[in-house]
Amino acid sequence: MTTQTATRTRAATEPPKLAEEHVALLSEHVLGHHERREIGLTLQDELIDLVDLSMIGKQLHWNIVGPLFRPLHLYLDELVDEWRLLADAVAERARNSG
Repeated sequence: MTTQTATRTRAATEPPKLAEEHVALLSEHVLGHHERREIGLTLQDELIDLVDLSMIGKQLHWNIVGPLFRPLHLYLDELVDEWRLLADAVAERARNSG
């Protein structure tokens, strides 16, 4: 199988990828104004919780003492990073939902 044939075969089996702007435009046609607003408000609540959680995690991260300081310190760093990435994704979705 040539590279060109493999590319055509893969392109035929994979669904097209939509840009974020297209997803937002599509959701405007699929969801009504009230549904988009409700989704946006729910995502905003989740975003607030994630930001609070990451701040609490960072506060705990700086106040750990004892023999397990190092592994807990590193683990909390990982958790806070994940929560911040998730918060960023939720914020983008909330913004795009209108």
